[in-house]
Amino acid sequence: MLNVVIDSTGSTIRTLVMGDPAKQKLVLVHGYGGSGVLLYRVFKELSEHFNLIAIDLIGMGSSS
Repeated sequence: MLNVVIDSTGSTIRTLVMGDPAKQKLVLVHGYGGSGVLLYRVFKELSEHFNLIAIDLIGMGSSS
């Protein structure tokens, strides 16, 4: 997991990247009021087929 800085105030988006970077990218975004952790059950299987990127929206999960 990493925090991607998105503005000059230091706000961050929590980002999880898994899988082979050479494979097609698949971005997972949770619903309102959730977090990327809600999708953890599919991370392993999807990362075997894609370069998986899961984010927490601003104000939710572990993002600013």
